[in-house]
Amino acid sequence: MNFFYFAYGSNMLALRLQKRCPSAVFVESATAEGYAVNFSKLGRDASGKGALFEKQKSTALGVVFEIAKSDLKSLDKAEGVWFGYDRRTDFEVVTNSGETIETTTYLPPKMDIQLQPFGWYLALVVAGAIENGLPQDYINKLKSTPYQIDENQNRPSRLDALETLKSTGHSNWQDLFTSPRAS
Repeated sequence: MNFFYFAYGSNMLALRLQKRCPSAVFVESATAEGYAVNFSKLGRDASGKGALFEKQKSTALGVVFEIAKSDLKSLDKAEGVWFGYDRRTDFEVVTNSGETIETTTYLPPKMDIQLQPFGWYLALVVAGAIENGLPQDYINKLKSTPYQIDENQNRPSRLDALETLKSTGHSNWQDLFTSPRAS
């Protein structure tokens, strides 16, 4: 049995998600009406992580994947269920083809707008948005998000992210922010 998952942060990058959930298969880009994305969820490393929150007259962009139920426990662990995210299994999104579907996603119960993501984490989000053909204005908005440099060069999550980015053709994560922007 499978479920649909709405990714709006670093899990938009297919390889990142497939390392966590090997059964994950891209379905379609989608939008969540009445929601927006920022990076105000406190991560275990004290940096900001992707946060989906209610905001009238807004639309959050993301990607729908189909995942085997057997990978749900691994996804919960990666997302830190009960450590900063709550799993929602009835989250409606509208796919690019116009279909409304019920997905699983993760929402933070509290946020801190002072937080900033590490650059390597934000690079995963930007790479996922590019990989899935999200609109250039959205990609540019992501690229303009303030971020912090991770001083811990040996942080396992940083090393894994850099390896994932390299495997998807981004050998220098900072290049994702200096590439040309749409005018």
